[in-house]
Amino acid sequence: MIEFSQVLHDGINELTPRIKSLDASNVAVFKDMLRERLKDSPCLLMNLEHIEFLDSSGLGALVWMLREMEGQAGQIKLCNLQKPVVMLLEVVRMHRVFDIYNDKSEALKSWEK
Repeated sequence: MIEFSQVLHDGINELTPRIKSLDASNVAVFKDMLRERLKDSPCLLMNLEHIEFLDSSGLGALVWMLREMEGQAGQIKLCNLQKPVVMLLEVVRMHRVFDIYNDKSEALKSWEK
């Protein structure tokens, strides 16, 4: 079971998965748990502070999440990424696809524009 903490900030849904790795072993559960939560708000801030490892399945889940939000005319932003996750996103050039912020406050401010 994957646990999430969820906080609403003026219409922005912040989700923080409490797992160390997002990989083939847990990605199906991760996506199932997100399906309903993605409908809560058109603005999703995914706080990845606990995730230390991401494999291709985990990357696929993030891309799936992005497509789901865009399909709902929503927007997703990522924050608090661990160095190995940032490095993977850069290697596969996904850092150009996702809006990535150093911390939660920086990401929340970006919605104010």
